[in-house]
Amino acid sequence: MICRAIPYEGKEPYIFISYCHADKAQIYPLIEQISLDGYRAWYDVGNKPGINWLLNIEDHLEHCKVVIAFISKHSSDSDNCSKEIVFAMKCRKKVIPVLIEDTALPRGLRMQLADLHYLERKNFPSDKELLKKCYEAEDCNECKVPSGSIPLRNVDPLRPREEPHKGLLDGWTPFDRKKKKETAPDPVPVPVSAPVSTPVSTPVSAPVSAPVSTPVSA
Repeated sequence: MICRAIPYEGKEPYIFISYCHADKAQIYPLIEQISLDGYRAWYDVGNKPGINWLLNIEDHLEHCKVVIAFISKHSSDSDNCSKEIVFAMKCRKKVIPVLIEDTALPRGLRMQLADLHYLERKNFPSDKELLKKCYEAEDCNECKVPSGSIPLRNVDPLRPREEPHKGLLDGWTPFDRKKKKETAPDPVPVPVSAPVSTPVSTPVSAPVSAPVSTPVSA
């Protein structure tokens, strides 16, 4: 599945999106809406060739302004998701926990988030209302662009949306750009005409003349 929101890379304040890749079917539409609402956001879409994944996450957490942590059963079982939240709090980042489904937090993370106010998706009439509540958090306004909206990137309509993220698009955004194999059309069979047999001429033998007997005189 492809997310059309472009992960922000720059020096302006931005929101770090913490989520589990197993929940991307639910999370990608939320990230796209965050962009459409005009907020700079960075999210991990997979490993970039030649880049250390953990260092990349650490770098973006250190430089973000706000963290929105989408918590689910999958993220609760993920050590990496828990580490992101713990590291963000150690960096004294503003963390907004959003429960996208009912789940029990793992031990250790419960204590880290004990003093934070949770937002539960089920308590909002729509995801847009849920995100509006997130934007009310301190420092979120600094992540908003003056234009009011961030356009989404175009996605190749011929490309299946279920394919995973690999490679690079536009020089820096991870994205798989596999080219479809072009199959040559089957050759049109050319009708082969049956060989024309040349009539064989039968040689005609010359008529044999009967010998003429000469009468013998007595």
